[in-house]
Amino acid sequence: MEKSTLYVDVTHTWGTELQTGIQRVVRQLVTSWYSANAKVELIIFQDGKYKVLPPSALASFTVLYSARIPKGHNFKSRIFNQLLPHYLRIKGKMNGQVRRILLNNPIIKIVRKFLKNHWAPKDSTIMNPTNANILLLDMVFDSVQIAYLKEIAVNFGAEISFLSYDCNPLNAPQYWPLEVSEGFPEYLSLVNYSKRVWSISRTAQDDIKKFSKADLDKVSFDFKWLPPFDFPACTHQEPLVPGLEKEHYILMVASFVPSKNHLGFLQALKELHDRGLSVPKVYLVGGGSWIGAEIESKISELSALGIQVAKYEAVDNCCLGRFYQNCSFSILPSFIEGFGLPIVESLRFGKPVVTSTSTSMGELLVLPGTIGFSHNQSPNLVAILEKMISGNELLEKLTAEAIANRDNLGTWQEYADELYDFVMRKEIK
Repeated sequence: MEKSTLYVDVTHTWGTELQTGIQRVVRQLVTSWYSANAKVELIIFQDGKYKVLPPSALASFTVLYSARIPKGHNFKSRIFNQLLPHYLRIKGKMNGQVRRILLNNPIIKIVRKFLKNHWAPKDSTIMNPTNANILLLDMVFDSVQIAYLKEIAVNFGAEISFLSYDCNPLNAPQYWPLEVSEGFPEYLSLVNYSKRVWSISRTAQDDIKKFSKADLDKVSFDFKWLPPFDFPACTHQEPLVPGLEKEHYILMVASFVPSKNHLGFLQALKELHDRGLSVPKVYLVGGGSWIGAEIESKISELSALGIQVAKYEAVDNCCLGRFYQNCSFSILPSFIEGFGLPIVESLRFGKPVVTSTSTSMGELLVLPGTIGFSHNQSPNLVAILEKMISGNELLEKLTAEAIANRDNLGTWQEYADELYDFVMRKEIK
């Protein structure tokens, strides 16, 4: 095996049809590397070993512009997609003890493995671990896989590089599924068997140094903010929302999970209404999850007051681009983030962003066109929103800044090239 080959672990993304968050990053990086003819092989962990995916597997894996990958036509995928929303809602209402019992149930484990596991194609090959250069592009929560990676790093000379998205399951475990928050320390232990760690923000880099307790003399660290995604022109004969170009609205793009603070944002809208302000229409766009019912209830409450809020799930990227292109401004009011892709996506369209000063979002407030609020002190979300909707001066100022800087946010090819060069360095430090 040639040392110059980079083996990229995409086990989790290969096994899901979702295209949100980390999955979008993984698919975009892989696409960029193959576009540049980088020496990259995709690997997934199955049956106690790594399997190298054939080139034919890329056709479905690197689809970037639809909300779900169009491979869900088999029976297993249809079952999984139909059960997932119900599973998420039920899981979110369980207390920790009940969920822990269910997760450890042997029958539940077999069913979960069957539904989540997309097997490698028959023409896949077995990766030789000796001196393999491996990049963990996906998070790893399989104890068997973690043990295997440690073994090949120690006994087979494998060089492992680690991509850090965040340590939020440790910073704020209340916002994460039990299996993630409790399994995260074991996943993070891989840092101590890695040669290089790349992070998507300074916050993520600082956290991984703190929580992993890595030997800073043996591991090379670097970070770079993610660039915005490119959005294709919408070619649908029937637009998802006709007449968007004529509307005046606020856009929030975020998965419907508690950490994104949808309920706090909706409550802020009510407070603005109670102060006698005219509240613009709001669009919520994101992936479905277990707080959907609470959000729907709050939307109904606001609707009774005359505040229009529309919620969309699993939106194609072309339609998402249309939402960004026509909004007045966007908002990301999260309690915690590893980066905050909707911030740079909105700025790429020249649209201002209201976001929190916490975690990595605070880092991004240096970007022209952004304005921050604090969850704990002044100015709070209601105060900032009032300034944005009650007059044109601030909105026009931030819009002009965003438009002037929209082409300075980087590209995915540049990002992929820098990450590849970092991982392929022979020297450490």
